[in-house]
Amino acid sequence: MEIKVCGLKEKENISQVIDLGVDYIGLNFYRPSPRYVKPEESFGDFIKQLNLKKVGVFVNESIQTIKDISQLFGLDYIQLHGHENDAFIEECLTVGKVIQVIGVNGPEDLEDLVINEEVSYLLFDKKSPLYGGTGIKFDWNWLERYKGQKPFLLAGGIGPEDIDSIQSIDHELFMGLDLNSKFESEPGIKDIELLDPFLKKLFKEQI
Repeated sequence: MEIKVCGLKEKENISQVIDLGVDYIGLNFYRPSPRYVKPEESFGDFIKQLNLKKVGVFVNESIQTIKDISQLFGLDYIQLHGHENDAFIEECLTVGKVIQVIGVNGPEDLEDLVINEEVSYLLFDKKSPLYGGTGIKFDWNWLERYKGQKPFLLAGGIGPEDIDSIQSIDHELFMGLDLNSKFESEPGIKDIELLDPFLKKLFKEQI
């Protein structure tokens, strides 16, 4: 199982999270978000040199801005969380790998998905009129309705109390978790004292 910790915005906290052995970090470039990361050269240089997969979260952003930020931060993945159409996804694929977010409000949202076959992963999150994630779960039993071919990450209100439910997910394309608000001391700052024991217990139970 792979772990993505999203919504990070401070260097020291990012370094602490990386020391836990996560696979991805996510940086939010959606301006209204309390986890928004301002594109600055010094911060970009810090992120570039990190030895793990780096994801940028974008919401209905211009392709030029995505290109500029991807280059500045050395992003490996572009996560699209808005209403980007297939033509826009194709443009993003010229910049880097793409994670396409799918909002889920019911089991029907996991059936007959319209996706670009060139995206690397899907990310299933609770559907909402808000952008960038809600911190709310959908019913994970609905995952059995997903019959697609793309691996997926699971997001939305995942917290320390969810290990048993995570372990019960039986889907061959379930590749990992996207962790965010339930592991924060404040928006953009992850609580290592919550995150560390969660990951240790999660992976101990997988052995």
